[in-house]
Amino acid sequence: MATIVLAGWRVGLQKIALANLQQELLQLSLKQAKENVDRLLEGEKNSLRPGQPIMLDVPDGVVAEFITRANTLGALVGFVVTDISNQPASDTAATMQQAA
Repeated sequence: MATIVLAGWRVGLQKIALANLQQELLQLSLKQAKENVDRLLEGEKNSLRPGQPIMLDVPDGVVAEFITRANTLGALVGFVVTDISNQPASDTAATMQQAA
């Protein structure tokens, strides 16, 4: 599993298609997918509209497809990388990486 972050959106976001994408690739219910989109849309209004970041667990096999398709629909998508190379086993550091 990878952790994907829906961090914001661009003008023209295809809300219904983004909810459908979550249902298709992440197996979320319609209610949960719609709630994610609604939370994403909350926030300031400017050219890159930050909303409430949404953290989603995405199966490894669909990460690239989800990121590509969500970005095409107008979502600003990133992913969380957990770096444990220089950390004790019980301590992890997560870093947000922009995917597109």
